[in-house]
Amino acid sequence: MVLLIVYSSGLIIERLANLVSDTLTDTSIYKAESFDEAAFICEGIKPDIVLLDIALPENKSIDLFNMIKRGNQKTGFIILSSSMDVVTQWQLKQLGADFILDKYHDFEKIPATINSIVAKRNS
Repeated sequence: MVLLIVYSSGLIIERLANLVSDTLTDTSIYKAESFDEAAFICEGIKPDIVLLDIALPENKSIDLFNMIKRGNQKTGFIILSSSMDVVTQWQLKQLGADFILDKYHDFEKIPATINSIVAKRNS
């Protein structure tokens, strides 16, 4: 499985990468701190799952989401947010987000959430 973590903080990226690598096997992890870095990575790989911080600088999160989905409709998305209104959550789900998690309180749910996406695709 190929996982792309996109978050504006390198420290949080490392925390997420450690959490995933400690609990999931056979996972290649790519990391990006910006839209441009993630876009460059996606030129070379097609991630199976993207962990995406919805609060990227310059409001580029939705642009990145749409760009990656256009390149591969099967890419799973876990959106990480600190607060999001119901309308925005609904819009992201309509665009193809698999899960929306609280980026401060739901870190420990990420491995199980990834497994859920993988299991759904394999069934």
